[in-house]
Amino acid sequence: MAAVGDGRDRFARLETGIERSGAGSAVWESFSFSYSYSFSVLKSQKNRRTSRSKRTRTMAEMGRVCVALLGNYGRAGEGSTLSLEALSLPLSSGIGAYDDAGSLGERGKRRNNEKEADALPRFSFFGRQAASRAMAHSSRDAALIPTLEDFRPDSLRGTPGFFRVGQAREGHWWLVDPLGQAFFSKGVAGVNRSGRIDGRLPMPGPYASTSHARHGADMHGFLRGAIQRLRAWHFNTLGAWAEPALSDQGMYYTEVLELGQCGPVIHSTGARLPDVFDPGWREAVEAQARERCAPHRGSRELIGYYTDHALAWAQPHAELAAENAGGRTAPAFPREGMEPERPSLLQICLSLEPSQRAYHAAWEFVLATRRGDLAVLARDWALDLPNKETLRQLTHKEVPLTSAGYLRDQRLFSREFARRYFATSAAAIRAHDPDHLILGCRFQQAPGAVVLTECVYPNVDVVSARPCGEFWEKSAQACHAVRAMPVLLVETSWTGEAFTRAPATRDPRGTTTVERMLKKGRAALERVCAQRAVVGYEWAAWADAEDDAPPFGRGLVHLDDREAREHTELLSDLNARAERLRIKARR
Repeated sequence: MAAVGDGRDRFARLETGIERSGAGSAVWESFSFSYSYSFSVLKSQKNRRTSRSKRTRTMAEMGRVCVALLGNYGRAGEGSTLSLEALSLPLSSGIGAYDDAGSLGERGKRRNNEKEADALPRFSFFGRQAASRAMAHSSRDAALIPTLEDFRPDSLRGTPGFFRVGQAREGHWWLVDPLGQAFFSKGVAGVNRSGRIDGRLPMPGPYASTSHARHGADMHGFLRGAIQRLRAWHFNTLGAWAEPALSDQGMYYTEVLELGQCGPVIHSTGARLPDVFDPGWREAVEAQARERCAPHRGSRELIGYYTDHALAWAQPHAELAAENAGGRTAPAFPREGMEPERPSLLQICLSLEPSQRAYHAAWEFVLATRRGDLAVLARDWALDLPNKETLRQLTHKEVPLTSAGYLRDQRLFSREFARRYFATSAAAIRAHDPDHLILGCRFQQAPGAVVLTECVYPNVDVVSARPCGEFWEKSAQACHAVRAMPVLLVETSWTGEAFTRAPATRDPRGTTTVERMLKKGRAALERVCAQRAVVGYEWAAWADAEDDAPPFGRGLVHLDDREAREHTELLSDLNARAERLRIKARR
């Protein structure tokens, strides 16, 4: 049995071999990461008392990764490649499974064979590299996809060796994978056995029944089928609420922490938020982050965390236009068919029950600069306000305050509210997982420019938002314009009215609703891929909802688990061309 040598000696021999080959520092950095990562996996597996046969497979995988990496980048001469043997690096596990020649011993073979039939394919950096190379269909495109050296150093956010985000010198924002390659995320939400898009705990329903009838208690059957389909459709990311067991199946993934649902909350018409002024919420966030982040700490496959989903920020329509960083007025979120004005966040907080901390914080905020005089407040807001109960009654009747004086206070209060939310969430996440990205709170409705002003680095690395209407790129640009943040579009789907609505004038070609939907959908996604601020998109749902009517359901599979070909054929084509579209846009 060849003993495991000192890691520093091995790396010294490796570095010397690479220098002799002329492969360069980029190869060394990539290889050293893969090599050290493999040993960290082995150590983690040993700490968890993982079976010896599984650890031997990990070691074998490490060898394939290293050889592939060196062979891919080696420059030892015309037509030659590097190898571990050439660098005098014996592939020995030190755990009793490999012989002196570096092959699997008889005991390891026997144990592997016993489990081979039921084993699922595990995460593979070798497979990841192959997928990355297949991302572009020509060597020319592959050469144009940014590498780490092509990014502005001051724009990079995140920890080396994990997912990062940054802006290339030519202007486009990209995610950066653990190996330092530009990455454009193409994900799907709700890949779980229930088809849920608001959680992943088992829930009875038509799709859950179909999945159980097809796979029974065999989770592996569902996992294998889902991964095969996603890869065939050229998706590279598991979106929110994916089945936990999918996280080590060779695809990158994201997590939703749901920090706004723990502790005291504010529920009112137009508002769905945590009470950020209550110490109980801060304690609940700390506990939630500890519980949810711990299983993913150190994961190289996790892109990052969404703090929440579909928070409602109750911003007035006047706040949907605000000054961006460049001083020009831009809409904070385009909205079609804007709803009637409703009470906004400050008015709602002033009308809460006195038992809630936000109630006291709001009244202290508006009265502190007016020496506690309600009459002065009424004059500033151009409002008849004899007592606090009068304001509560207006709010219950959904009568909004819209005076200039009120809107000024509303902006200041909302900004402080948002600052507390994002700062508290970030502090809790960073305390328990400092390495992964924070992907914002998945804005589902217009957040307003004031809220977006506080949804900013370092508390947030990427803004996540659902696009509105058929011009998704305008939603992305509106989010980016406020503080020049990169944007990840979530809950994308072309089944809404904006895509299916018939034109005002009669179409002489007689285009069907489905044809119109797909034509507009193709155009929308192509424009998104070319948009500089966008770092990826997430399709709205894995499975149709119970009330969806194909071909206008949002799922990629129907309730009977049949492929929704009206979506998947087009998505497969667009996913395969996404990086090429970005490259074309910068030329």
